[in-house]
Amino acid sequence: MLTPLASDRCSAVACGLAWLFIGEAREAGSTPAQAAAAYSRAAALLGTRQSALLALMNLAVRRGDVTAAYNLTAQLSVSSPLSSVEAADAWSVYVGGRRLDGEAVLAPLRGAAIQ
Repeated sequence: MLTPLASDRCSAVACGLAWLFIGEAREAGSTPAQAAAAYSRAAALLGTRQSALLALMNLAVRRGDVTAAYNLTAQLSVSSPLSSVEAADAWSVYVGGRRLDGEAVLAPLRGAAIQ
């Protein structure tokens, strides 16, 4: 199901989420190298970068490679241009159930409440 979204040329948030799900499935299937590859692809997209880096860190710790996990923490620093996003990343939004376009729902509700 995720294959159509798992494209190297796709930069949409949905594609990054697809790579995260694929990584999780590969990790559950005991194929950590494939999981790492999927998480790395998700990390290349700004909207899923933070969650993908955390997944890569977790995978490294599970493998016993704490040095690699530590080295990945540098990618989360504010000085890193790709991780200085102020909004929550796509995975956090998905898991938290928050909409990226919350105003699309709230504006009509506010309008109805005023009337």
